[in-house]
Amino acid sequence: ETAAFLLPPLLAKKNFAESSLLGCAFFTAMGAIRNAADLRGGQSLVIIGAGGVGQGIVQLAKHLGAGPIIAVDISPKALDLAKSFGADHCVDASKEDVLERIAAATEGYKADVCIEVIGSKATFEQAVMAVRDGGRACYVGIASATTRAEVPITHLVRRRISLVGSYGARASKDMPELLQIAADGGVDLKSAVTRRFSMEEAAQAYSLLDQGQIAGRALINMGE
Repeated sequence: ETAAFLLPPLLAKKNFAESSLLGCAFFTAMGAIRNAADLRGGQSLVIIGAGGVGQGIVQLAKHLGAGPIIAVDISPKALDLAKSFGADHCVDASKEDVLERIAAATEGYKADVCIEVIGSKATFEQAVMAVRDGGRACYVGIASATTRAEVPITHLVRRRISLVGSYGARASKDMPELLQIAADGGVDLKSAVTRRFSMEEAAQAYSLLDQGQIAGRALINMGE
């Protein structure tokens, strides 16, 4: 087994720089979908957090036939991107009742799977309530070591809800499939990159990222 892979020729030729996303945002998204959430075609999905990883989840879930796909965020730009990548419903959590919108989009049942990509107390707890009976809440978002969340024990037990964490993916198993999906055009790598910087502008890129000013993924060109 190996964790090093050659880019398929088509990606190397047309999307060499953008393929760096496959080792980060899309890799994390693939691990959550395949190994933790066990998302399958035809299942409904909520993604809480429509940033770079969240948008990767939207694209891969759409390619794999999941639906409806519901993206939740507080950034209109992030939600617009999620919509362009295949989200069927977009919910602005700063203005709308998230759980009501999820129920409305799933005929009252809520989602089969919810993947949380933020890592806050509020969104952790929200993910538990976003899934239907027997549903799976999958957690990708990282919080500080002192952050704690609360879950309603009886709801969790009686509704048979599963909670699972996801960190990265399995390189030897997941990367070959991810590379093939990208080579076949199953995900749009170019559009996932919303800002581009030179190496000299790297500090500016990190500053904008820290300020939440980058809706998708930023790419720093290391030069020829």
